[in-house]
Amino acid sequence: MEAIGEDLGRAYDAGSRLPRPAHLHPVPSEEPLQPSASGPGQQDVLDGLAAQLAAAALAAPGLLATASHAEAADFAARVEGLARSIEYLQLLAAGAVDRARTQAINDAAAAKTRAGRSRAAQSRAASSSAGRSTGWITGSDDNGVETLNATETPHTSPADDGCRNTAEFLRLRLQIPIREARRRLTLAHHVLPGTSITGEPLPPTRPHLAAALTPTGNNTETATTVEGTTIETGPGPAVSSHAATIITATLDRLRHHTTEETLDRIEHHLTTAATTTDPDFLTRLAQRWTDTIDADGTEPTEEALRHTQGAFIRKPRHGLHHLEIFATTDQYEHLLTVMNTATNPRTTTGNTSPSTVGLASVGGHLK
Repeated sequence: MEAIGEDLGRAYDAGSRLPRPAHLHPVPSEEPLQPSASGPGQQDVLDGLAAQLAAAALAAPGLLATASHAEAADFAARVEGLARSIEYLQLLAAGAVDRARTQAINDAAAAKTRAGRSRAAQSRAASSSAGRSTGWITGSDDNGVETLNATETPHTSPADDGCRNTAEFLRLRLQIPIREARRRLTLAHHVLPGTSITGEPLPPTRPHLAAALTPTGNNTETATTVEGTTIETGPGPAVSSHAATIITATLDRLRHHTTEETLDRIEHHLTTAATTTDPDFLTRLAQRWTDTIDADGTEPTEEALRHTQGAFIRKPRHGLHHLEIFATTDQYEHLLTVMNTATNPRTTTGNTSPSTVGLASVGGHLK
């Protein structure tokens, strides 16, 4: 236990030796954009941002053609800050789609049940234009590409769009890989506030990471001190969604091997490290925590043992016999004992060869 405590301390103290990032300055804006009340979802704000980003992208080649190294690096840092804000919007959008899709499926199922109980209610719902809603039906275009087509049918349920879940819907609607859709949904589940069954708001399951992913919302550079490290950031999120995914995946792997207090400590440390270093270093730091908390690794399942464990003879290479062995910890210890005994000249006699001892022992311990 003392050794484990020392390892925990060394892993936790690694964040104090992390390199400081370059100073990031917010992109100046003539007027702060305010949410529009003309429509839901702040569509006008998003349209205005899209137009400004398109104009900036068209002007960027000319500006960067004569930029110095420092100016180009500062431009890249500002673009990265904008990208992190876009990533946060992607998480919000994915979470909203999942929530709205689930609610729409439940509402459509409830409406269908009510309509089935009363023929009169079903007739009124079919004849009323207010009962019509927009749905999505999977199909293919002229090139055979799978697409989602908008339709208007009464009591449309998203469950009828041909998608098994929200991740499949996002894959087709946004044309992104299914792995990316699942990543966004999983991260949104951890860092966005939730709602209980009674409608009460719930805090995020990963509060430290949620705070680092949330933009500050101001146009001035801010500086925060965490564990003695001064971090200067702009109005965007302090960490990227890729780094947040590394942290949540690490915490998910360790949640069955330690306490909630230790998980909170790991989350706080990794989040602090993510604000001051790159994801590659964060991955190594997360692996250190994993090796410290779960040094022996996860126990293999019975199905995994049936499919993988054993000794297998492979094709010889360069005149050498090739054996591949997958063994549990106990089996490995037996094998190690057999090999050490077989190769020790003091334990072999003239009538017993090392190969005979090794094969007999392996056959008895590895099945």
